[in-house]
Amino acid sequence: YNAKRSTQALQLMGSAYNSITAFQQDIKQLQASHLDTTALNQQYQQDLQTFRSATQPEDFSTLITQLAAQLQVTTVYSTQAIPYVGAAKLQQFSADITQLKAYGQSTTSYQQKLNADQQALTTAKTISDYLRVSAQIDHDIASLQLSLTAGEATYLLKQFHQQVTSWGQSHQYHNPYDGGSYNLDYEYDEQGVGSDADSAVQYAQSTGAMADYQSAISLIKNNMANLQAMEADYSDKTPWNQPHATDLQMMKYYGVSSASSGQVLVVSLIEQTLRYYNNGKLVRAFQIVSGQYMKPSPPGLWSIFLRQSPTTFKSTEPKGSAFWYPDTKIQYAMEYHEGGYFFHDAWWRCTFGVHANFPHSDACGTTDFNGNGSHGCINMATNDIAWLYPQIAWGATVILY
Repeated sequence: YNAKRSTQALQLMGSAYNSITAFQQDIKQLQASHLDTTALNQQYQQDLQTFRSATQPEDFSTLITQLAAQLQVTTVYSTQAIPYVGAAKLQQFSADITQLKAYGQSTTSYQQKLNADQQALTTAKTISDYLRVSAQIDHDIASLQLSLTAGEATYLLKQFHQQVTSWGQSHQYHNPYDGGSYNLDYEYDEQGVGSDADSAVQYAQSTGAMADYQSAISLIKNNMANLQAMEADYSDKTPWNQPHATDLQMMKYYGVSSASSGQVLVVSLIEQTLRYYNNGKLVRAFQIVSGQYMKPSPPGLWSIFLRQSPTTFKSTEPKGSAFWYPDTKIQYAMEYHEGGYFFHDAWWRCTFGVHANFPHSDACGTTDFNGNGSHGCINMATNDIAWLYPQIAWGATVILY
């Protein structure tokens, strides 16, 4: 019953948010026309406070009804100011076209529409004329939004890949063990979350849906934020077992940095370190081994959704594959990402920490399974995760960067 009501509240929250946003946009248009919006702004602030405190379906339903009445009044007010609002809309239309051009997209057809709208607004004489012109401008602006969002997604994806390639090529690990050179940000390249970003944009292009483009943009921006945190952490000389500025930065970015944010497991891939924070304070740090070059651990915001002690891991790869492994007894396992990405004990390893995710000689004696990084899991020393496992609850936040 509680889940059903919570779901109803979440569904209504979207409608309420859209109404608040529409109300805010109307106010901004009137402000751009130099009209007095003091009373409307007061209503908007009250609506926003009501929205933020709403928790029940009834709260959102009442707010939606109230906003509908306010929007109707605002529409009447807007109609009286159509000539001024039309000019403001044209200014926004022009700015959107300029932005679309900056994304490297064709703007010819939209520029033609803008010119036609400007001419129509200039020649309009009656309220009927202004309403018709205003409606046409709204239609033309709306037709641009999908192209603008699609252009932004494509532009950001290109910027992200360029950043990954540029930084990776200038920051490599030259491995004395096998003589290879490895880009230090490989988790963000095509074998990692780079391909996820590609897929998100390609999927949006196939559906042509605004929501899918917005989802891709959000993913790319998060990937870029994680990448920039990795780059900053590379130059940070703070000891691995102390709080790092980039940890705090990413916890703030994802909204889990407060004194009441609970448990947060932060993995620095560049340091091969896990730092456990509770309510914003560092509790303990551990050296780990993350995913190897061709099987990277996925950067991002995740959470613990499965705990098993003990369990047996079974390879999803066929025998003979470079990534096959025999059935393996695991004492402590906490899954943080679908597809079998766990924090777990790696009793077959003795070497953890910086560069242990690359080919190396393990202090226990190198075997087929301890001379490289993991298959995407976060490997920990048995004693370390034996201490950590009882501390961490279901739903604990996980950040990898």
